[in-house]
Order: sequence, then structure tokens, then C-alpha cells
Amino acid sequence: MSTTTPIIEPGLELKSRGYTLDTSPEAFGFLNEFTEDPLENIAACKAQYERDGYLYIKGFWDRPEIVAIREKLTSRMAHHGFLADGSAPMDAIPHSKLLSGIDDKDKGSATLDGIVDEVPAIKDVLYQGRIMDFFSAFLGGPCLHFDQIWYRAMAPGFGTVSHCDLVYMGRGTHQLFTSWVPWSDIDLRTGGLMILENSLNHEETLAPYLDRDVDDYCSNRPLPEGLDLEATTDNKVWGGWLSKNPVTLREKLGGRWLTSPKFEMGDLLTFSMKLVHGSLDNQSNHIRISSDTRYQLASEPADERWVGPAPRGHVGYHKRGKVC
Repeated sequence: MSTTTPIIEPGLELKSRGYTLDTSPEAFGFLNEFTEDPLENIAACKAQYERDGYLYIKGFWDRPEIVAIREKLTSRMAHHGFLADGSAPMDAIPHSKLLSGIDDKDKGSATLDGIVDEVPAIKDVLYQGRIMDFFSAFLGGPCLHFDQIWYRAMAPGFGTVSHCDLVYMGRGTHQLFTSWVPWSDIDLRTGGLMILENSLNHEETLAPYLDRDVDDYCSNRPLPEGLDLEATTDNKVWGGWLSKNPVTLREKLGGRWLTSPKFEMGDLLTFSMKLVHGSLDNQSNHIRISSDTRYQLASEPADERWVGPAPRGHVGYHKRGKVC
């Protein structure tokens, strides 16, 4: 583990959920990068993943291809009024309705999944070709993807709360991988994804959390206020967060918070369902745009909430009663 002091813009305090992070070399660092062609070096990919618990591939796609798709995405965001009037769409300057006060921990981002239906090229990149070839080689057999693209538009404000993905999509195989893709060039001020180093080693400690599901509820107790089991919209029983304070979480589990000094369009970051992660706060005046998608072996069971035409996710009929 390198303990070199990360280089951070003078005067910039890195924050997550409003908490100022300890950026000493013992508490904070940068992701290890994989810079070879992954399809020609699968063995090296596997070795680096086993060592680090994640795989951050620089330049996985050709940058011009991703930039061209970003142009389409931001144009549609402008069309729908998410960007500031009169601004250049590629600058992704948010309209005031996306802005949030830095003291409001419940705001700062929007999941604009409908945008991807208007830009078919993003599905060509995330559902076909190079990424499917990579996961088939990496996992050792034909793969499938979830039929949902989580398209994130993070306006200036608070980042994503610390969590593991398993609690949202653990009803199929647990050998499932998240792929996080930046559709912006994301520096530390803009605030990208961060992972907790060595957090895969804490599976036993985190077992009570990892065994939960956001759509489970106690059938022998009164329903949570506002829960409608007949709902047809996103209506989770529980938000799925592990901790709302990334500082104390790191102190409890150890390791360092890791991110990149600059995620770039064309990069790919992939990791398992049990890796603890969140994101830095966006302290810029631009929207941070990213997406996340999931991949697994086709031979293993898939979570029914996220596969098939128009997957419905956390809707009412996916709620599952348990005796508590």
C-alpha cells in the first residue's frame, strides 16, 4: 500500500455528505490504474482485481466515442430543462431546479434514467461489444447485463451515501459486478466515486447489513409509514445506506477512501456487490454525469427486479414479507 501524500488542489477540502475527509496518506489515496488493453491481458486484470478488490481501467473505450455520446446526453438534458438557460449543453451547468443547498444532505443528485431511452448509442456501448467481450473473458463464460442503466446527474451538492450494492440487487447471484462509467471528466472538485480500501475483507463484520434487502419488510409488524405494497413506483422499504458518515465508517473499518485525481471519459471502474463505496461531494458548478450497470454470468440466476423488458426495480409487487 502506497502512503504517498495525495496531491490535492491547494485550499480544496474534500468532503462527502458534508463531512470533511481526512486526506492524510493513512486515510486517503488514489485508485490503482490498469493501463493495458484488458482484452489482451485478462490474466493481469484478474490478478489486479484479486489484489485490489476493484479494477479501474483507464481508456477502456476510445474517448471520442464517449464524448460523442455525452454530446447527445447533455443535449437531451438541455431539452428537458435540466441545464441552465443559454448555457452550452456540453458544459452541463445545472438549471436552478437541480441545485441544492450544501447543508441539505438529501439533495444534490438526480437519477435521470429516462434520458438513456432517448440516446440509443449509450446502450450500444454498455450492452454490446467491448464491455460484453470483457466480462465474458473476465468471468469465464457468456455474460448477461441487467436491463437497467442507472444514469446519474450529480448537481453541486452532496454525494452518494456509503453503501454496498448487494442490498439493492442480491436476489440472484452474488457474483455480480457493477460497472461505473464517467460521462464527464471528473476531478476532485467535481467529486467522483470513491471506494473503501480492503472493504471486501469485512464481509463477516458487515454480514448483518449485507443480509438485508431494500424491498424486504417485516410481515409480522406494522408496515413502515408511507409504504404501499400495491405501489407501482420506486418505493423501497429502507434506503440501503451503510453509514451516513464516511469519516466514522472509515475509522471503524480501517483502510483508506480511494478515488481518482481525474476520472476521464473512456474509463471504466468495476467492482463487486460487497465493496463499500460512496462518492465525494460536488463542489464545482457543473453536473457530474456518470452511469452504473451490472454484469454477471448468463448461467447464474439474475435478480428479477432488473432483467427483462422495462425492468420495474423496487415497485410494490417486488416487496417481500419476512417474519422478523
